[in-house]
Amino acid sequence: TKFVHALAPGLGRLFKLAPREGETCYGKEIALGTQGEGAPPPPLNSTGGEAPPFLGEVVPTRTLRRLLRIPGNITKLSPEKVEKVALPKLADFFKGAKLHGLANKEGLLWAQFDYSAMPVEAIRDSHGRWLAKALTRTTELNVETEIREDTASPAHAARPGTPVHAWRGLGLIEADGTPTRRGIIFSFFQHGEGLAIVAALEDETYPVEEMVFHLANLRSDCRIDLPETGGSERLAATCRGTYGFVNHHGYLEVGLPVGYGEGTAELLGLSEDPKPRFQDSRMQVSEGDLSRALVEWLSLLRHIAHAPEYDWPRWIDLKRVAARVLAGQHAAARASLHPNLPPLTAKQKHERPRHWIR
Repeated sequence: TKFVHALAPGLGRLFKLAPREGETCYGKEIALGTQGEGAPPPPLNSTGGEAPPFLGEVVPTRTLRRLLRIPGNITKLSPEKVEKVALPKLADFFKGAKLHGLANKEGLLWAQFDYSAMPVEAIRDSHGRWLAKALTRTTELNVETEIREDTASPAHAARPGTPVHAWRGLGLIEADGTPTRRGIIFSFFQHGEGLAIVAALEDETYPVEEMVFHLANLRSDCRIDLPETGGSERLAATCRGTYGFVNHHGYLEVGLPVGYGEGTAELLGLSEDPKPRFQDSRMQVSEGDLSRALVEWLSLLRHIAHAPEYDWPRWIDLKRVAARVLAGQHAAARASLHPNLPPLTAKQKHERPRHWIR
C-alpha cells in the first residue's frame, strides 16, 4: 500500500481492487463531484479503459476544479464532458495507470485508476518475491591481506599502501604470492578494466552475450545521467559488489575502473534492448566522444579476442563471443569511421606546402 500511495502524490486515496492470483491489489481513486438528484449510480468497477455511461450532471469538487482549471462560471459538467474531457485530462496526473472505472461512494462520483500494468523496477529476494524500492545497505567487505613466505612461516600483515597489500586486498594473489585465477585474468589487461572483466566473469549468472556489449562502458570516460537505468549498470554493480567502494590509484575509483562511463552502451545503441528513450541523452554528448567510445570498445574486443588462452569456460566463452561480435561490427564500424571520401586533388598531394605573402 505504501508504494501505491506514493504514486501521484497528494492526489486521491487508496481503494481495494479484486484479488489477483490470491494477492490483494490496490489502486487510487479521486472524487469527481456530486451527481444531480435522481441520477442512478454508475456501474461499479467497470473495465475496458473507458468511462461507463451514466446519467445526470456532476458538480465538480474543488480539487477537480484546481487540477483541470475549470472556470468558476461552470457549475456542472455534463456526462459527455466528464467522459470525453475530464477523465482524459485527469489521467495525465496518474502516470502509468489505466482508468479502472467509476464508482458511486459516499454520495460522490469517484474515478478509479489501476496501476497493475505499470512497469516498475524491482529486485527479486531470496524467496523469489519481487520488491519495489527495496531498502539497501552497504556492507564492508572482509578481505585478507596477510602474507607468508611459505606454509611453515608465520603470516604477517602486508604494509598498507604497498602493491602487495593492494594485490591481496583485491584477491589477485594468495598469501604466498601465487597468482589467483582473478590475478591471471587481470594480468591480461591494463589498468582497472581487467578487474571489472574478471568480476563479471566470476558472476555465473551474468550472460557473456550481454557482458560483451556492456564492456563499452570501461574505456568511455563519458558519464551522463540517463532517464532510466540500463542493462549495462549490471557491470558496475558486479564490480562494486566484488571489490567494494574502494579507491586504488590508477585502477579503481569508488569501486569502478578509472574512465568508466556509465550508460555508454545504451548511448551507442549496443544494449540488448535499445529504445528511443535514450535519444535525448545522446544529444548531450558530442559525436566525437561517442565515436571515440566506439573505437575503444572495438579495441577492447580485439584485445580480448587475441588475449592469452586460459583454461576457464567463462573466459573461453568471452573470447569466442568477443571475436564473433567484433567480426559483425567490423563492417558497420568501417562505414562510420572510414567513410568513402573523394580522392585528393593534385594540389593536396603536393609534397611541400606553398605559401605566398601578399
